Amino acid sequence: MDEIAPDIERRTRPRHHGDPWDLFGIYVRNFAFTVLTLGVYRFWAKTHVRRYLWSHTSFEDDRLEYTGTGKELFLGILIVFGVLTVALVAYTVAFSLIWPDWFDDAELQVLYNTPLMIGTIVLVGIARFRARRYRLSRTLWRGIRGAQTGSAIEYGFRELAYWLLTVLTLGFYWPYMSVRLTGYKLNNTWFGDRRFAFDGVGDALLGRFALCWLLTLPTLGMCWFWYRAATLRYVASRTRYEGLRFETNVDGRSLMWLVGTNMLLSTFTLGLASAYVMIRIANFVTENLEIVGEQDFAGIAQSLKPLPGTGEGLADAFDVGEF
Repeated sequence: MDEIAPDIERRTRPRHHGDPWDLFGIYVRNFAFTVLTLGVYRFWAKTHVRRYLWSHTSFEDDRLEYTGTGKELFLGILIVFGVLTVALVAYTVAFSLIWPDWFDDAELQVLYNTPLMIGTIVLVGIARFRARRYRLSRTLWRGIRGAQTGSAIEYGFRELAYWLLTVLTLGFYWPYMSVRLTGYKLNNTWFGDRRFAFDGVGDALLGRFALCWLLTLPTLGMCWFWYRAATLRYVASRTRYEGLRFETNVDGRSLMWLVGTNMLLSTFTLGLASAYVMIRIANFVTENLEIVGEQDFAGIAQSLKPLPGTGEGLADAFDVGEF
């Protein structure tokens, strides 16, 4: 009797086709225009780099498309700086009316700065979430765009609460914080009219975290590359999109090599190797990611989620935006 062959899951990888010299030309042009415009052009510069990286990344032989604009990023930072400036001035004036001599009193200075520190943590979380929402809304594949739902304000306060728990537990809440924040983002991430799903739990990483915590001094901190790699593998394995699941074979050694050599390249070339570094990162991500399963992409409809009108102003203000 013939044996029945087991089903073989379909495995595909995204690919990156960028060339460091092409991207270097974009960096040179961006640098020249940024200097000539006293820094204003940097929003358009970031847009040009993203368009190149997106358009040279493909899946199923179709390339990504980035539709964001420099104008959206520029308007975003103007609005945010205006709002933050007004809020800070109003807070300082109100505080000064209650405690006129606060600037000469150390205890009152602590009282003044504490709400600012707490507010900064919340705002940084909000900034990261809103930046992700903007990038996804401007990312298309086969004409279908991504989306990020959920509340940026809720995410910001979650980050504050999780950081507090992490400090109180001497860092041991970190696996729970990272998994829960990742889950909030991924469970509110959409491609077209379909949502991603993530079901990871912090318990799965706690043992590795405890081991790495103990090995930090003996390994001069290098063990954290192995922990980060394990986290990436776990997050990928617990993420789904319809009939697809994700795998990555990143390990600590390859991650340490990538980060270490990129730092050396950036430092000893005074930033001239930035284009090469960016291409290396894109290649590393795509070469180590596998998408497993079958999905009828033709059945996915366009996302009807509202588009943010401006760019990542808050992320730019706190310098937590990504490339």
